[in-house]
Amino acid sequence: MSEHTGPVYEVTLSVDADVAQGLDDWLAGHVALMLDLPGVSRAETGRLDDTTGRESRVVRYYLESDEDLDSYLAGPAAALQQQLADRFDDRFVATR
Repeated sequence: MSEHTGPVYEVTLSVDADVAQGLDDWLAGHVALMLDLPGVSRAETGRLDDTTGRESRVVRYYLESDEDLDSYLAGPAAALQQQLADRFDDRFVATR
């Protein structure tokens, strides 16, 4: 297997514990949508330890080129991020 040479776009999500299952359900569909976008070659998701009583997830999207990342950020990124905000309102924090 060849080593990935393109950019990695990482998002860390922290949510209230009582909505963590909803985040996991939403995230599965979101990752599938991301993998359908041009230039997104794979994604990895995982859980992070969180000592604040919240639940945290990290997602890494592997893109084929800087241009693919730029296209994502200039195009569908805002709408996909808004879907998260609409669903979880003030119950989450995302860092990119």
